[in-house]
Amino acid sequence: MYRTLRGCFQRANGRICGVYLFGADKNLVDSFQIEKCAERNGIRLSNVLDTEDIRKKLAYAGIASTISTDLTQYLCNEAYWWLLEKYKGKAVLIHIPTIKYYNDKTYSNWL
Repeated sequence: MYRTLRGCFQRANGRICGVYLFGADKNLVDSFQIEKCAERNGIRLSNVLDTEDIRKKLAYAGIASTISTDLTQYLCNEAYWWLLEKYKGKAVLIHIPTIKYYNDKTYSNWL
């Protein structure tokens, strides 16, 4: 699966202004987590997008979120790192809770 994602990243042309990548995090229950950076082979990359603005927009929509600079070791991190490299930091990874935590109240706030 990752090779397919990586191929898509490599073939995309330079017309993209920014990329939003969403990943499920089983540790999240009622909020989103906006990831600021990713690391691969000891090379740490950070996004250049205004993550505080993204957090505020989510809050306005009724979605609690935090901004994280902690590194993860999952598939999301690998895909995020390639996006950050390809688009010179114009990407953001937003972790969301897994579907087992969704309920009617959650859906009404997040959709």
